[in-house]
Parts: sequence; C-alpha cells; structure tokens
Amino acid sequence: EGTVYAEVESMGAANFNNDYICTFSDNTIANQISTYLGGVNKLQLTVYEASVIQANFATANAFGAGTYKIATAYKANDFAGCLSGGTVNTDVSGTVPTVSRLYIGVNATGGAEQLNGWIKNLSLYSTKKTSAELQTLTT
Repeated sequence: EGTVYAEVESMGAANFNNDYICTFSDNTIANQISTYLGGVNKLQLTVYEASVIQANFATANAFGAGTYKIATAYKANDFAGCLSGGTVNTDVSGTVPTVSRLYIGVNATGGAEQLNGWIKNLSLYSTKKTSAELQTLTT
C-alpha cells in the first residue's frame, strides 16, 4: 500500500501520449502501478498484476498547460486519485502487485511515454492516505 504525491508542471499538449509521472514495477509491464497524465488530458491511475488490470480510472478534471498537484493512493481493493483538490476518483476492487523498482518520468518500459514537463515535487508515502487527505495534499 502507499500514496504518491506530485506537483507537476505540464507543457499542456493538446493530447497527452500518457505522460508518466511515476511507475512502480518489478521491471516488467506485467506488474505495475502507474500515475500519469493520460491521452484524455486527465490524471490516471492504472494498476496491473500478472498483465491483468486491477484498477484503472481517470479524474474528471481536464487540464492544459500549468502546474498541478496530483495524488494517487493504492491498497488492496482501495484505489484513489485526486487532481488539484477536485473530486476523488476511486476503484474498490483489485490487488496490488509486488514491485521492486520506481521509474520517475517514464513508464516501466522506458519507452516513448515520458513526461512532457517537470516534476517540481515528488513524495512517496508507505501508507494509503484517505480521500480527505488526498484532497488536502492537492489543494
């Protein structure tokens, strides 16, 4: 279980190509926890275990160029994410994979899906923060 907090400055591309903020992985794409700015201009959290999606959602907040505070949290059957103090999105079903690596600014493959911007602050917590705490962190 854990929580990721980041303050990110986005270049505001018209259609993000999955700009990854950070990914926890076992050095494969089969087991990963990814926080990224998705192709729908939203904060996304995707969790895979053994190549099966365990959790996947995008925030309701669309955005463009600018600085954003982002938080995602994960625990078995309890996943959440919040963008800039907005509504907390959740997924209440899924397992958390065993991971051993942290990738910053790229996904687990290190390919073309890199962050188009800057990470001003990145904090990792070893516990899952509550929805209220995610909103406070990102306000």
